[in-house]
Amino acid sequence: MPGGVVALFWNPQGVRDTRVHTALAEVDRRHGIDRSPHREPASAYGDVPGNWAGQPGRPEEECRRDGRFTDPRAVRYRQEQHYGTGRYLGYPASLSRYRVLPPDRRDRVLADTAHVLDAHGGGIEMDHFSDLFLARTR
Repeated sequence: MPGGVVALFWNPQGVRDTRVHTALAEVDRRHGIDRSPHREPASAYGDVPGNWAGQPGRPEEECRRDGRFTDPRAVRYRQEQHYGTGRYLGYPASLSRYRVLPPDRRDRVLADTAHVLDAHGGGIEMDHFSDLFLARTR
């Protein structure tokens, strides 16, 4: 539609402390968990909107090549958030990849996660990103 606007949003998150990330990655590996909410360090998302952990392509570049769009731009919003151990554990415990585990296995992975968080100050520091891409149609 001429004069229309495309607005795309992504909301990745990453662990701020690389030591915590490394320890949690070991817990995930040991328990066979993939795509956990703490799977990436915050540094993996770089400083540029849409630059995420080596993921190819950014919409801004595609729209510049496409020719159907004009005025492409990308904006990043970042929020630092601390979660205490108990509050954080409620998040993975609510996700289907944890909920489908047999109860004893789920309890072990959450207990191991809690142990890591408690050993690193009683919680986790996360960066939450909101990347926004905007472009107008010609």
